[in-house]
Amino acid sequence: MSVLILGILVASGWSFLQAIFPSHFHNTSPTLGAVMHWFSKAPPVTLADEIPTLENFAAKSHGSRVVLELTSPPKAGLLSSLFRTPAHGEESRKWAESVLEDESNREGDCWEILDTKAQLGIRLHSIIHPTSVTIHHLLVPAENKLRAPRQMVIWGVVENQRIASKIEAFQHLADQHLAGVSNRPLLSPSNIHHTPLASFEYNISSTPTQTFDISPHIRFSGADFGVVVLEIVSNWGGSSICLYGVEVHGELST
Repeated sequence: MSVLILGILVASGWSFLQAIFPSHFHNTSPTLGAVMHWFSKAPPVTLADEIPTLENFAAKSHGSRVVLELTSPPKAGLLSSLFRTPAHGEESRKWAESVLEDESNREGDCWEILDTKAQLGIRLHSIIHPTSVTIHHLLVPAENKLRAPRQMVIWGVVENQRIASKIEAFQHLADQHLAGVSNRPLLSPSNIHHTPLASFEYNISSTPTQTFDISPHIRFSGADFGVVVLEIVSNWGGSSICLYGVEVHGELST
């Protein structure tokens, strides 16, 4: 809406109030010029000012890192994780951590796994009460959309009994989408206990960036996590998976 139109509307509205309540608005009507001058000096309001940005606790730039033992190796299936060398591990970390950086705008510049299942372990830069997770993809040709993740589960690593007890107390509020989720992700050492935080489907027919809420039972429990695992259970029909970016949102644990 232009400054001129806003000025006319405000000036007209003020005249209306003066006619109905003369004792309250006597000799106080602003001129059209004064109203237009005020609007021209006011700072513009943008959509970004109105919608707060969710803090990303998985950002590499703030100290988040990939957990290799919970992460699929680069450009390979899950079984090859059994035969990793130290050099392979460093390559794996570097490749996977690309999704923790600023989202890529180049097609093909993604974390690629030559399989239809994969997972990414992330040590967050802070311990948080998770609230949501964001998945980034690109507007790509139809044939490349098939490599986009489809069904996913975000897991939290339960590091002590205190957290486990909190989650158990609110288990009755668990999201219905978690009903069919297994007890642990595919790559899961026996000494690490996981709990599902949310199960969701990325929609390739919707916007490239999509955010999904953490299950109510986790949010109400007050459980906090420093390590999470994004498990990609399936893609949209391609022979490989291409993940461009992931963010984890929440509130700092005190």
